Amino acid sequence: LLEVVTEPMITSGEEAAAYLSELRKLVRYLDICDGNMEEGSMRCDANISIRLKGDIKLGNRCEVKNLNSIKNVQKAIEHEIERQINLVINGKTITQNTLNFDTLTGKTSPLRSKEMANDYRYFPEPDLLPIVISDEFLEKIKAEMPALPEELYQKFTSEMGLPSYDALVLTSEKEMANYFIALTEYTKAYKIASNWIMGPIRSYLNERQIGFTDFLVPVKQIAEIINLIADKSINHHQAKDKLFNSLIDNPLLKVADLVENMGLGNHHHEDELSKFIISALNKFPDKVKEYHNGKKGVLGLFMGEVMKLSHGKCDPKKTNQLIIKKIESLK
Repeated sequence: LLEVVTEPMITSGEEAAAYLSELRKLVRYLDICDGNMEEGSMRCDANISIRLKGDIKLGNRCEVKNLNSIKNVQKAIEHEIERQINLVINGKTITQNTLNFDTLTGKTSPLRSKEMANDYRYFPEPDLLPIVISDEFLEKIKAEMPALPEELYQKFTSEMGLPSYDALVLTSEKEMANYFIALTEYTKAYKIASNWIMGPIRSYLNERQIGFTDFLVPVKQIAEIINLIADKSINHHQAKDKLFNSLIDNPLLKVADLVENMGLGNHHHEDELSKFIISALNKFPDKVKEYHNGKKGVLGLFMGEVMKLSHGKCDPKKTNQLIIKKIESLK
């Protein structure tokens, strides 16, 4: 059993929920607990007390026992703060209590009353000697530990240039962070790799209610797809709809063989793309007029038509630029 006690520095239910989320992430990374509060693996007792603005000393505290989810911790604290404030506003005294939280009503109720703070005192156990942990021992343990979420977050943002949101999502699960790290052994297209983990791969796993450790497509295969997208050899839709789905069905297939057999690849030659674009614009002359009248949303129609004519083998970004260039020249 491991008990963590915080200083009275958390100021809201939202802060408490954020702290618990980080603590749960930490114990999962360390493989010392699954962190499943609903199953009793991790529980929380919340001590709540208030004080008037400008006061230093906190008032009598009430303890809400055995909260079994982060959401309920936040709700219980928010309700108890409101209850105590109302008591003070109405000139009543806050009695130090141990409370229960009713998840159906969202309210707290007394389990037992504590007349004095001394009722909470701890008794020394002479048969259990104090454990002294030296700084040297702590440093040794730290050196042997794997990277924890905060360290990985800094690495993903500072060294790899990922946005804060991506880094937070990737580090939210140990297996997901490990998968991303494994991908970076084969690709330097970090943002595309992040997008793929948070997008197609995670969607696939969620649909089947499985984790990253159960994902059968080899990391190297996914990295090859990401590299093809990065150098614009294929586009995202080809990668997701063709290559990814094929590898899901048969993880042992080679990406290069799939690209060749499916005839995938982007048309990069501007002359060829221009022919498709002119054909699309000629097919919808009324939409060209709408564009010139300010309706920029019709660009999606032209893009779809060019995609169809090229059998999905054109680079969307480059194609969109050429469509705009061509349609602007028709004014």
